[in-house]
Amino acid sequence: RDALPSQIVFLWSASLPAESRDQSLRAPYQLVEQLASLVQTVAQLSREIQLSIITLAALEVFGTEPIDWQQAALQGLNLVIPQEYPQLGCRLIDLQPSADSAPQNARQLWQELQTSNFEKTIAYRNGRRWQLEYSPVRLEAASHNQLATQRKGTFFVVGDLSSEIGKAWAMALLQEPAAKLVVINTNPEVSEQLLTFLKNSPTHDNVAELLSVDSSDQLVEVLQEAQSVFGAPTGLFVCSPTTNEQSAAPLALLKQQNWDYNYQSKIAALEKVAEFVVEASPRFVCVQSSMSAVLGGIGFGAYAATNHQIDGLVSLQNRRQLSRWVSIHWDLVDSGQEVSHAGENQVGVVEEDVVLSADEVWEATGRILQLETSGQYTVSRTPLAGRITKWVRVSPYETGDRTGGIRKSHARPNLNNEYVQPTTKVQQTIVSIWEEMLGIEGIGIHDNFFALGGHSLLAIQVIGRLREALPVEIELRHLVSDDPTPARIAQLLEAELPQPEQLDAMSELVAEIETMSSAEVRAQLEEK
Repeated sequence: RDALPSQIVFLWSASLPAESRDQSLRAPYQLVEQLASLVQTVAQLSREIQLSIITLAALEVFGTEPIDWQQAALQGLNLVIPQEYPQLGCRLIDLQPSADSAPQNARQLWQELQTSNFEKTIAYRNGRRWQLEYSPVRLEAASHNQLATQRKGTFFVVGDLSSEIGKAWAMALLQEPAAKLVVINTNPEVSEQLLTFLKNSPTHDNVAELLSVDSSDQLVEVLQEAQSVFGAPTGLFVCSPTTNEQSAAPLALLKQQNWDYNYQSKIAALEKVAEFVVEASPRFVCVQSSMSAVLGGIGFGAYAATNHQIDGLVSLQNRRQLSRWVSIHWDLVDSGQEVSHAGENQVGVVEEDVVLSADEVWEATGRILQLETSGQYTVSRTPLAGRITKWVRVSPYETGDRTGGIRKSHARPNLNNEYVQPTTKVQQTIVSIWEEMLGIEGIGIHDNFFALGGHSLLAIQVIGRLREALPVEIELRHLVSDDPTPARIAQLLEAELPQPEQLDAMSELVAEIETMSSAEVRAQLEEK
């Protein structure tokens, strides 16, 4: 009938049997991959569509109901999908997972899908509708006696110490005279660098031990060894790497290794810590999470999804264990290097005025732990409500509002550089796609993508077109760089394109295969 949908309901997670759900979001992340695949298909329709993601027990409401922390990953995509595809609205509806509640779930879901007033994230429990909101909490500074009690004991900092949060925790504990610090690093690549970092501290005598593990599989054994030598930990601080090329990529460019990296670097280690904590029973476990779990960010789909799983796993441990578990959503931390400025040329949600110092990280951590309340906390230097309003969307924009695509052409704007026409085939391909997507005639090879009016969302769409046109793996970093011009991008891509002799060899191989029977091809492959 040539009818296009205006609303799509993603029910994959709700249709999975319980025994299947237990493994669904470990690598290969079946649910999020299915949702990302759906989004790629729907985005090609070039019209406004409202997407509703249905989950079962992905959200914590009462603190006592069953929770499927792995389904929580879908909350990350709920945030990121409309940021990367503004023509798509997105919301998440979490239902109660029991056979008795199925008829009621169906009625409530049908009613919810017909409403025109959307909220970003809601949950139904026992016939009641709950909406996710964030409330500010006033955290008073601890007294001297409270600080002395809180910071006395043996503390383990566990995880990837490339994390600025982990470094802030470790360095602060080094300066606490009554604290004994055990650092257990899970990233061998930073071991030497970290050792120098800690040893150069004027208070390095407080370091009880610096241990390293090559994989999370060894973590429980190393934690138990540390406990036998240095005593039971008073508290554990669990850190993990922040965004990098392995953890983050636009939905259109996500690969299996992105999901695998996030799982191995964050979830796998946290599961081992949880296993250790059952026997060790520390007073608290403080886990690093990310502001991406609250605000999302272009290119942060896999990263935000995994941080939501961290929050879900923390909620689950608070039900299973006596130790108090806390996860904290952190903004960017000043590492002493140049901090990226906010702007349309950035991937993700980066705002310069919210960057935290290491001292602020430790101060906020101490005040949160002083509350003696478990759960999730978000640390923001500016009002969070305004940031959510700015970045988080439920409804779609009108098609063509911000989605790029083919625009009405206009003349090249006045730029600081002179016009230079393309000379190679790769340059011509890049310029042609830019002219179509930006709606500009006469783009030169030294013209800056962002000076021409490009932005992060459009960059993702341009990358998709370039991947179709050129036989090479094109990443977002090729376009979002210090020199995003056709000349520079062509130079990078030409270095990766097959050379003429390679193309000749491939042509000969294809011709040879075409003359062989299926049995002969299989025999050749088996020999290899």
